[in-house]
Amino acid sequence: MKVYRFSFPQGEITFDFENGLIDLKGKIGREKNGEKFEPIKGIYPLEEIPLFTGFYLTGLTILENIDFQVKGKMYIGREGFLLEFFRFSEPVDSKVGFLLAQDLKNKRATKFSFNRANLYAFLKMLEEQDKMIPVENTVWEKNEGKVFVNRVEIPFQKAKATKFALKEILRGNKIPHLVQEWENGRLRIAGKKLEVFKAEGRRIGIINLEDIGNLSRLLVCL
Repeated sequence: MKVYRFSFPQGEITFDFENGLIDLKGKIGREKNGEKFEPIKGIYPLEEIPLFTGFYLTGLTILENIDFQVKGKMYIGREGFLLEFFRFSEPVDSKVGFLLAQDLKNKRATKFSFNRANLYAFLKMLEEQDKMIPVENTVWEKNEGKVFVNRVEIPFQKAKATKFALKEILRGNKIPHLVQEWENGRLRIAGKKLEVFKAEGRRIGIINLEDIGNLSRLLVCL
């Protein structure tokens, strides 16, 4: 499935990953600093990497009540299109976060608000997409539900256990030395580093987990 439609009181958003497009049909405009914006309507380019990293991490911190300030942002300068994801400082009518879509060239903007249930659906869409994301000197891949690092498949149990540990790091909790081994490889978390090894013991990557960009890229793949 490559096309996902989300409905809101403020309108509708369709994410088309097959063609790299986002279709917005806003019902409500916006006023900011005395400047009025009509409701956003149109089809714009979709850059997947920001959605898979900054947008995913923003939603994850909201949904799991992680006290970490982050904001997803995608800007297509040639189109004048800006998409941002914000956390409400306090829930508003059960809404916990919102996507702000702006067509700066044509002065159009709409704020699409998420409750927790719809935010969960949004994150699941981002998690389940096939993707290939570089993280320092390694390449992580999600393909038909399977996870790979440098083309080596990581078994389900090992991938999810590693994801749990990374979430704990994001929460600020201390993680003990963690090793995940399988026939073709090994992952090791020690301190704030994730090391990746092939089966013969050769290390093929070392990732700094204090870098929030690295954490977001790993979490959306695992």
